Amino acid sequence: MSEPMWMQGDTLTLRNTTYSTQEVECDCGNTQEIDVEQEYSHNTTTWWGEWTCTNCNDHHESEGWY
Repeated sequence: MSEPMWMQGDTLTLRNTTYSTQEVECDCGNTQEIDVEQEYSHNTTTWWGEWTCTNCNDHHESEGWY
């Protein structure tokens, strides 16, 4: 039997860290999907990731929330 969702991750702060894919846009206008780490805490999901643009080779660190 699996644990309830609230028992996964850090039960003290009710956080749960997972991985997903986000679409990001570079300053050059290129968009691409990247793998990001995301954390769910108190009804908010925050994500972050490092990536290199496939068009201009600029390195970026992106983050967001929903």
